[in-house]
Amino acid sequence: MPTFIAYTTSFIGIAAIWINHHHIFTQVKTVTEPILWTNINFLFWLSLSPAATAWFGSDIMSPLAAFVYQFDIILFNLAFLWLRRTVLHENHEIDSPRISREVASIAVNVVALIALWVFPPIVFIALLANVSIWVIPWRHILQR
Repeated sequence: MPTFIAYTTSFIGIAAIWINHHHIFTQVKTVTEPILWTNINFLFWLSLSPAATAWFGSDIMSPLAAFVYQFDIILFNLAFLWLRRTVLHENHEIDSPRISREVASIAVNVVALIALWVFPPIVFIALLANVSIWVIPWRHILQR
């Protein structure tokens, strides 16, 4: 059962990320080499998610497995921030929302990274909190 919970929670998190990734790229007029490389960086960290999820799901009380899982989430969170900034830099005409979601998401992840040493399953709660931060698309995109 813990493996299924880990998989389901991670899938919901990746779905929220993918929706936001889609919303960013629907605005892109020009895909440049820097955008491609930052997107590849983002996809690399995201691609580690199944391995980290499988390990953590096999032993949800392991602080080390929870750390690897949460650290990967932080890395693809930072990679997404870098990707969004690169897209905005390379496409000046894109309406740029504030980075408040990224800051809130990184803060939740860092708190979870510290708290997991006391209670490793806290990372599931942190991931669901992140989903609640990211699941609603940017208002300015929906108003088009």
